[in-house]
Amino acid sequence: MTEKSVPATVLLVDDDPRVTSALLRALRREPHHFLAANAASEALLLMDRHKVDVLVSDEMMPEICGSQLIAIVRRRFPACIRIILSGRGSLEAAIRMINEGNVYRFLQKPCSPAELAATIRQALQQKKLQDLSRSLLKRHRKCVYQSGDTTMIRFGFSGQAGLAGGGDDTVIVEEDENLSLEDLVRELEEAVSR
Repeated sequence: MTEKSVPATVLLVDDDPRVTSALLRALRREPHHFLAANAASEALLLMDRHKVDVLVSDEMMPEICGSQLIAIVRRRFPACIRIILSGRGSLEAAIRMINEGNVYRFLQKPCSPAELAATIRQALQQKKLQDLSRSLLKRHRKCVYQSGDTTMIRFGFSGQAGLAGGGDDTVIVEEDENLSLEDLVRELEEAVSR
């Protein structure tokens, strides 16, 4: 028996209701569940009520700009993939948001529906990979020890081929709150393969 997959939820945010309506029409053939908000505060209320996988936000909004909304979402809903869709974004702002990890992509208006749909699909694939990485880390983690600036993570490898004795290995990872999930996984893989 196979498990029925739940469609991903995508939240579209723009202060102009005509834009959100046009985006909903343009993306109607996509297999996702779409929500729309016309203000950052409305978007945050929707995110409190629904698990949102991808957020697509306009940058220039009167109440709270898109980059501020993205920063709030990053703190409150870190697993949500964030995309900015802006008509007036500067190259410097786009580079800053991407490099700081606040946004997955920065798209300029007008953006073709095909490009937006492809970007959302890529973002969802990225989210699946991140979710899988988190799941694997949780499943294989036996315990975490804190000692000063060092975190030691003990993994159980009993029953896995290729490891003599099937005992435990201890991986030491320097404490760094800015360490991304991808960097942590890479460090753990390198340590385990030694």
